[in-house]
Amino acid sequence: MITEEQNKQVIDFLLSKELPIDILSELHDHILSQIHDYQVQGMSFDEAFEKSKLTWKEDLEKHLDIYFGFNESKLVKKIYWNKMLPIYKKSLLVSLPFSLFILSLFKYYPSDYLSWIVLGIYIVIAGISVYNRFKYKKYYQYIGKYEYNRLSVYANPAQLGMIVSYSVVGVLSTICDFPNSETSLIDLIFFGVATLFFILMNMLFASSFYAQSKFIKAIDEKVKPYFPYLKANRFYK
Repeated sequence: MITEEQNKQVIDFLLSKELPIDILSELHDHILSQIHDYQVQGMSFDEAFEKSKLTWKEDLEKHLDIYFGFNESKLVKKIYWNKMLPIYKKSLLVSLPFSLFILSLFKYYPSDYLSWIVLGIYIVIAGISVYNRFKYKKYYQYIGKYEYNRLSVYANPAQLGMIVSYSVVGVLSTICDFPNSETSLIDLIFFGVATLFFILMNMLFASSFYAQSKFIKAIDEKVKPYFPYLKANRFYK
């Protein structure tokens, strides 16, 4: 039987590893199960806890990662990609035909009227993103409410929608201004990069909607039980 104080020791250890709490909650269950099994074998809590920590030492050791831009553990990177790759794939399936359709319209039917229609589409989509942000405002406020603000592996992808919505229109404007004739190799390369970037931005935009629903669910089901163990951010208002 593990006491509340012993359980807090396990949670504090996991918090010290700076894990997103939805990942922390899963590992917390694993470690408690390991400790119980070791105690059944006759070990004390301290002995069982130390042995459990050793089994996770390599997975929790941080390494410099180019994608994340900071030191991140193998466990977090593995779980992040396991959770986000299906979302990115689904988003690409949605955004790729949409992106190619928009680019084809501008290529073969260029007009100011069309530009306003497409701009209106993106304004509506961005508006939906802003609406959702306010609708679930309290969930995003949790990120700044505590000193430990790595609440969910979905938090950053879920917040991309508003940021990307500004970028995608600017990239599209650049593509539309591209001349149809007398272009150099450098211009063509620039056009190709801008096109790929436009498709990528649309994919990230779509993924933010999928990630947001996952983020809300993770907060409700996995993160909230750990709020009592977190320190309030004294700068939060």
